[in-house]
Amino acid sequence: MGILSRLLNRAPKAPPMDVREIARAYGAVLASRKSMYADASALPYPKRTIKSALIAALSVIEDAQTREDLKAAYVMLAEFQEGIGAGPYPWELSATDSEGVDAIKRIVDAGSSFTEMPGKVAAESQALLDELKALGF
Repeated sequence: MGILSRLLNRAPKAPPMDVREIARAYGAVLASRKSMYADASALPYPKRTIKSALIAALSVIEDAQTREDLKAAYVMLAEFQEGIGAGPYPWELSATDSEGVDAIKRIVDAGSSFTEMPGKVAAESQALLDELKALGF
């Protein structure tokens, strides 16, 4: 094997451009969100597409910190749920809540969804962690 071949084989691999674009767009959504949870429609691509891009990136990225960040981002997909709509959500206080009265009203109006959402997100987060482990990440 020639020196050029050895150098090329040692060079860190970069994910394809579309994978980088999907990961960048998703990262921008994570960085700009103002709520613990969000509607899945806030994602720049469908969850399945983002998952595939993150897995593709994990398969070529060698930097340990970047890999951990990608795994965390993968699990954070659980925080984007279908059909919850735009906030404010019952589980969050906003700057416009007057002494919590508005938040209490939202919690009461939300009924069981107030307590169900954290469990739903936790279950999906665990499933995503299990997927990563099954894939060897």
